[in-house]
Amino acid sequence: MQTRSRLIGVAALSLALLGGMPSAHAVDLVGFNVSSTYSIVGSIGSVTEPTPLVLMLSGPALADTFVGISTSNAAFASVPGGGVTFASGQSAVQVPVTALGLGDATLTAQFNGVEFAATVSVVSGIPAVPEPATAAMFALGLAVASVAGALERSRRRGTDKQHCGRLAGLLAA
Repeated sequence: MQTRSRLIGVAALSLALLGGMPSAHAVDLVGFNVSSTYSIVGSIGSVTEPTPLVLMLSGPALADTFVGISTSNAAFASVPGGGVTFASGQSAVQVPVTALGLGDATLTAQFNGVEFAATVSVVSGIPAVPEPATAAMFALGLAVASVAGALERSRRRGTDKQHCGRLAGLLAA
């Protein structure tokens, strides 16, 4: 019995020196994957669009971990159950949203004294978001139109040969 007491005492002293018992929540809240997203009015506990709203931890949860999520305006958007639960081993979870009325609501996740926010815009239809390649082609089209306009103005002034030479030099570089 005396040996067992010494072992318990040594273990308690070791834990005290190492900073105590490890926490069941040895992970931190990292935040949401996006700062804003959309939800369709009337959706109940649905994934946001075009990008699902995801809440992230700094590593896998050591146990089932609830993170509370409050709303700035429940008339527009809220999270069912007031938050999300990370199952043991999960480090990211999609945030379901209930969207009741048209407008914006800020969702704020709070965990261990840290908080992060994301805005959910409740809309009747998801706005079109151009694909990156489409946006790049649009920008290129604007640039070409701008250059063509400048060359046309130069042609009218009689300085087109001079500007065409400069443009050719820029394109060759």
